[in-house]
Amino acid sequence: MGSLGEQFAQVILIRHGETAWNQAQTFRGRKDIPLNAKGKEQAKKLADSLEGISLDGIYSSPLQRALQTAKPLAEKCNLNVVPMEAFNDLSFGEWEGLTRTEVEKRYPEAFRLWVESPQDYVCPGGESLEGARQRAKDGLDNLLQKHDGGTIAIVTHRVILKLLLLEALGLDNKKFWHLQQDNCALNVLKHDSRKGFTLVRFNETSHLHPLKEFLRR
Repeated sequence: MGSLGEQFAQVILIRHGETAWNQAQTFRGRKDIPLNAKGKEQAKKLADSLEGISLDGIYSSPLQRALQTAKPLAEKCNLNVVPMEAFNDLSFGEWEGLTRTEVEKRYPEAFRLWVESPQDYVCPGGESLEGARQRAKDGLDNLLQKHDGGTIAIVTHRVILKLLLLEALGLDNKKFWHLQQDNCALNVLKHDSRKGFTLVRFNETSHLHPLKEFLRR
């Protein structure tokens, strides 16, 4: 609640916990990969860090790595997790199931374009960043209307988080590689229907690691 009685919605954007394919740097996309043991532990720590927060809804990608991350939080809040296709991962088409090294070898020019101009490149049989951004934006807009002035959590994927944050900050997809999203990190957005979004927390992982681990000494 603002100082003049203004109502704000709060959106907690969460990346799913670690999977074996994260460790192997394998393109995941729509492949339904579960959390590994570390990822399950991360999900528990995330839920513990948000204990006592009053949530009006918990939403998730329909893929199990996101649903498994959302489950401990939902249990603490006594809520059901609602899967939404809007927050499904980007489809990487033919690249799914291949490691970064394999993609570089098999698709050298395509991989170069993905790294240098992600806003213009679409993986063979995959989805564009702009298409994914629009569906995720539409999903978030619908939830903001449904939970006007409330607090919601959304568990999704690195690409989708980056696109939602770029949208919230009014930045182009050219800035895609400028944002980092770690496994089980959370971000907090405050939304005012007149003024738009304010980024309150970004790639927050203090529930997983002490801050000093990330700072040079």
